[in-house]
Amino acid sequence: MADGKVRLTFRHPGSGLQAKGADTPGGFEVAGSNGAFAPAEAQIDGDSVIVWRTGV
Repeated sequence: MADGKVRLTFRHPGSGLQAKGADTPGGFEVAGSNGAFAPAEAQIDGDSVIVWRTGV
């Protein structure tokens, strides 16, 4: 984790990662120190997805 963001790396992404039908991938959530999950933002970066939520 760096700057409040988590990088998820995929070993075998095939022909590359892509968000179908959207500019950015969806469906990611993160949990704060209280254990409560909340929707997160995500961005594809090569063979990785960077996930974050402001304030968590």
